[in-house]
Amino acid sequence: IFQPEWDGNDIIYVREDFDSGKLFLYNDKGKNLIIDLPVDLMKPLWVTGLSSYKIISDQLIFASGWRKGRMKQIIIDRIENKFDEYDFNFISDQFCVKDNSVIFSGSTENSSDEIFYLDTVILPPKKINLGREVYQTESVNGCYINHFKPHSRKENGSAIIKIHSGPTSCSNYTYSSEREYWRDRGFGFIEIDYRGSTNYGINYRKTLDGNWGIYDTQDVIDVINYLSGMGFYDPKKIILKGSSAGGFTLLNSLCEDIDIGCASCYYGVSDLGSLLKDTHKFESGYTNSLIGVNENKSNLDNLLQSRSPILKIEKIKTPIIFFQGMNDPVVQPDQTKKIYDQLILNGIDAKMYLFENEGHGFRMKNTIDKCRFAEEQFFSKYLDMNDA
Repeated sequence: IFQPEWDGNDIIYVREDFDSGKLFLYNDKGKNLIIDLPVDLMKPLWVTGLSSYKIISDQLIFASGWRKGRMKQIIIDRIENKFDEYDFNFISDQFCVKDNSVIFSGSTENSSDEIFYLDTVILPPKKINLGREVYQTESVNGCYINHFKPHSRKENGSAIIKIHSGPTSCSNYTYSSEREYWRDRGFGFIEIDYRGSTNYGINYRKTLDGNWGIYDTQDVIDVINYLSGMGFYDPKKIILKGSSAGGFTLLNSLCEDIDIGCASCYYGVSDLGSLLKDTHKFESGYTNSLIGVNENKSNLDNLLQSRSPILKIEKIKTPIIFFQGMNDPVVQPDQTKKIYDQLILNGIDAKMYLFENEGHGFRMKNTIDKCRFAEEQFFSKYLDMNDA
């Protein structure tokens, strides 16, 4: 059950129904499906404050859900028992209603992390520019990627594979200043929706239960091999980039037999034992279900040994640059310090940047600018850009 809200004396809520979250109404007559929509309204419940729908009036409900990697917007007419579907080319999981407007926090085709609104009285046409000319959605051995090619005037044969956090979150096809920064410098940018991502139905997302560190890692390796075989990118100029859970998948991928240029890890999970012990209360049980801890925890030691990058660190041969906030309540700074120190002892080139006033997810522009500059210097060292 997700997002229960009062509607007079009734309750509206999202409920799992086969492969998607659907909108139900509960009252003294029991529960009833309001209307069957062609999208998944369910969200991964590892953060608070998310929305899939809002009640506009006694007649209208606004809903927003995923279908095949795209977020769709829907206006439901309860009196007429019908709906209209739109694709406004934005992504937002947080929104509210004021009068006849829906107010969003999210990203559009041209901006990120913005507040914007939709007037439900004067709706734009259903057929709008989806902006797909800037990227391609491709299937790679059962997972999905959004492939943004470099700006052609500066392409240098390099590609960044971005691994989203969450881990049951998803990639972002709307505007990203990070993505445009690297594309403008000649990098291809590939955002991977490995098995477990939230935008291809409930069954796709739940495949990660018990398999975190396995399926996501294999999908990244498959994408690396796919890009290497395309002929468009130099296999020696592929970079892995990830944060938090994405950093965990990144580090596990580096423990496998891959040969890439380098990697960039932001506050990544390297020690599952530490994560289970030290992370904040709200997410404290999440890791158990993701890695498949059984009821009496008799398999825990084996899972930690096989899934924790810090316990397989001798297999990592790839240069890595690390970034860590010192006020991080999710991934404690000691995790990053520990794996960095061990890589240095193993003779692997690594760099680490610590930020005193940052937490889990960097917020300050000065910090972000410093990170990108440091990454660019590090990437240039290993990708031999002058030969591009």
